[in-house]
Amino acid sequence: MLHSLAEGIDGKLVVSVFYAAGGEGTISHHRIGDVDGMVAAIDAHSGTEGANVYAGLQIMRTSLARGERGGKDDVVAVLGLVADLDGDTGKTGALPFAPSYIIETSPGNQQPVWLFDRPLTPDEAKPLAAALQRATGSDSGTKDIAHVWRVPGTKNWPNSAKLKRGRSPEPASVHCAQEWHGDLISVDAFRSALAPWAVAPESEVKPVELGELPDVDGVTVSEKLATLLAANDVDDRSKHASAVAERLAFEKYDAEPAAALFLSATGNWLDRYSTEASARKDFGRLWGKPFCTKHTEMREAGARLVAGLATPKPANDNVRGGGISLLSFEEYKAQQFGTAEAMIKGLVRTGTLIAVGGRPGAGKTALMIAIADALDKGEPFLGRETKETTVAYIAAEDGGDVANRLEAIGNTSVKIVKSPDGFPLTKPQRAAEIAREVVRQAKALDPSRHVMLVVDTLRAALGGQSVLDDKYTSPALNALREVAEAEGVVIAVLNHTNRENNKATKGETLEAVTALELVLLDGEGDWHTVYVGKNRSGPGQRNIGKVRYTSVQIGDVTAAIIEEMVAEEGAVDAPKEKERRPSDNAKILHGIISTAILDSRDHIHPFGNDGPRVKAAQISDIRARFYSRKEGLEDTKKKAFTRALNYWIEKEWIVRGSFGVEGAVWLSGREMSPPQGD
Repeated sequence: MLHSLAEGIDGKLVVSVFYAAGGEGTISHHRIGDVDGMVAAIDAHSGTEGANVYAGLQIMRTSLARGERGGKDDVVAVLGLVADLDGDTGKTGALPFAPSYIIETSPGNQQPVWLFDRPLTPDEAKPLAAALQRATGSDSGTKDIAHVWRVPGTKNWPNSAKLKRGRSPEPASVHCAQEWHGDLISVDAFRSALAPWAVAPESEVKPVELGELPDVDGVTVSEKLATLLAANDVDDRSKHASAVAERLAFEKYDAEPAAALFLSATGNWLDRYSTEASARKDFGRLWGKPFCTKHTEMREAGARLVAGLATPKPANDNVRGGGISLLSFEEYKAQQFGTAEAMIKGLVRTGTLIAVGGRPGAGKTALMIAIADALDKGEPFLGRETKETTVAYIAAEDGGDVANRLEAIGNTSVKIVKSPDGFPLTKPQRAAEIAREVVRQAKALDPSRHVMLVVDTLRAALGGQSVLDDKYTSPALNALREVAEAEGVVIAVLNHTNRENNKATKGETLEAVTALELVLLDGEGDWHTVYVGKNRSGPGQRNIGKVRYTSVQIGDVTAAIIEEMVAEEGAVDAPKEKERRPSDNAKILHGIISTAILDSRDHIHPFGNDGPRVKAAQISDIRARFYSRKEGLEDTKKKAFTRALNYWIEKEWIVRGSFGVEGAVWLSGREMSPPQGD
């Protein structure tokens, strides 16, 4: 497989053997096409006690010295990438793209492999490997294009560090948990899937640039540091190097003297570096990590504190101006937020927080997906012009459902946010940090486009806290508004409401902080009305259109999306209470319920044993009949069952109570004519 993928490349593949007890075994080089020789080298050690066999997906330069494994600078081409998912150390996460195959190296530890449809240069592969490591939260080996990987069919012998973590001393069999079927991964598709992780977070470590290193011969060091520098046969040489760097930082060495002492180590842990240049480079990386920088920062903070105690600061009333200035609107826009632009003409402008509301099941997510699709493509929304926008979707409620809906409409550009911390609006400052990082990555994808961040839903992001509890809601929404204004983006918040008409309900519309309020209201039949309440970018208190939904089968589930959207603008002078007509689904369900109750042999006493006995039909039976009736129709609308059932309960034609698995319904006794078309 590897040899066929590497055909035509001037280089060689390497097989490496390392012993669990420590030390290297045989390292063999194989020219491209030497399949038998490479297999023989692997087989020669696959049964050797304590021998761990590895091979990489990288092609090394032909001039690599005999017996050398090689490093990043020796790589000439990369055939694929691997994620090192270590379940026993917690370094594991979701996969951003389906792999070619998956190797299980030991119980709970896996290495998904992506084989590319063309070889990559090292410069192409490095950013992809780094993005893959960020996306999966996997071990640091994932981003190393010179890393070597275990070979299926060999044994995984645990070293002393793994034994200390509780690993069984018995070797695990390395095998394929998911077989390869000959498919190769499109490099372009893989790069697109990793786009959200293409840019390193601002918090990610930046290596320290080192100057000229001093001579440290004769320098006296502490006993602890001397022991670390002279250590031999350590369990994990990478972790030991980190420990040496941190000790140097703790003992208050500056970067260059610390690096010189690091390179002067006499212990064989330093042999992990093939050259002095690679050791120096890795020290710069370690010196920039938090476990080293925190010691410098603590010293600097202490120095500032001492300086502050020694030098009194002038009182605020002695500071002329205090940073306050008076600006014209031109100056204010130029200095503060720039000129706001319409993202959706007459509705949405940049630098604002907007709300999309509706009752549960009204179709808020479907509407938001339609808005996101229109903005992504720069296409009109309900007859209004839009600007091309990068949309990042925080699915706090159900990410899988959002992914299914995007798949149903065929949109691969709208991004779903993956965050280890979720989006904790009960911790507004942390949520704001996450929002800023999402905005930064979204802008990096295409700086010429606007950015919209979607939060679906407010209640889910609040961890289930009531949106009416101002103690939680106000700080959260104000934090989001500040991010929107400072970054010049739009943040759309989806919110459950109990509104049945356009009459404002206090505490549910987020009117205090939002610039726009879109609400989905029940319309005629299967239609829902899109109503604009508050609107700082155009006229409000009006209907702007209507939408109708359908469901698309995605695997074993259905995804609700907008089937038809019609622009219908009209001011609403006052709330109009009108009789809701039954939808087509409600009409179908009326007949099903009537027949089910007639056929039922279940009788219950809803008001106690002394009360009347009524004939009831189980909801599970009614649901099955409804699904059967809808089978094969172009618009299955299986999710419409609950809405149709609630319609008849609200009309007081039936009563719902506890019975069976899902409950049961019985006739209320209220006279009601069957709906037309039933």
